[in-house]
Amino acid sequence: MSAVTPFNYDSLIEPMIEIAKPAAERIRLRMRRTAEDIIAIGQDLQRVKDAIPHGSFGPWIQAEFEMTESSALRFMRVAERFGTKSVNLTDLKPSVLYFLAAPSTPEEVIEKAVEKSSAGDSVSNADVKKWKEEIRELKQQSRKKQEDFKAEVATLKLDLKNRSNRNAELTRELQDVRRECNDLRNQASAQTARAEVVIDAEPVTVHEHAPMLPRETLFTLLGELESAIKPIHAMLHVADLQPIHDRLRKTLAIVEVAMSSADNNLMQRSQ
Repeated sequence: MSAVTPFNYDSLIEPMIEIAKPAAERIRLRMRRTAEDIIAIGQDLQRVKDAIPHGSFGPWIQAEFEMTESSALRFMRVAERFGTKSVNLTDLKPSVLYFLAAPSTPEEVIEKAVEKSSAGDSVSNADVKKWKEEIRELKQQSRKKQEDFKAEVATLKLDLKNRSNRNAELTRELQDVRRECNDLRNQASAQTARAEVVIDAEPVTVHEHAPMLPRETLFTLLGELESAIKPIHAMLHVADLQPIHDRLRKTLAIVEVAMSSADNNLMQRSQ
């Protein structure tokens, strides 16, 4: 293994040196990498990275610890993820900590790992991977349900709109039908009024003059009355025909009386 070239602190100004050199000493003491040490190392690495000029961090960690930037990033992620959490991470392996600190790890997985570890259960990278996959599937199912729900809501809104439009159409059609019914009722009332005038006039004429008319003339009058009633019957509603029917029966009764009187007169004359 080749010798490591020491970092040239002369390239830094004094305030930077005062941060970087003590941090290097602390990091070397903590390289056994317990959970607390990993967090502390990550915090020191982040502090130095923020303090020294851009481009100097890589050479510094390489010279002081033979550390790559990807390794330093794992330390800093652990510090960022767990540095402010008041949880017991002592029993978690460093590799598990790095896995948990990855940006893709949901908080639910971290909470489960800490819970298992605190209960004395061993937590492996495989466990973390399985939990992450379970959470991912649950989130996918949740998104699918949300999408299905949104689609169902959209369908219901469209159906409601169509029903509302159809209700408006039916309302207009009902109004048209009501107007037509009113028109027909008015027409029927007018026809009934005209028919009543005709029927009211005929019985008086027949009653007053029937005894003076020959039988043949009375039959002719009845035929004309029947012909006048037929077109009215075709135009009117059944309910509107009842008064006409009653008056017609009355008229026919009067005509029958008149015809009987005419027959009696004829018989008396013949005697």
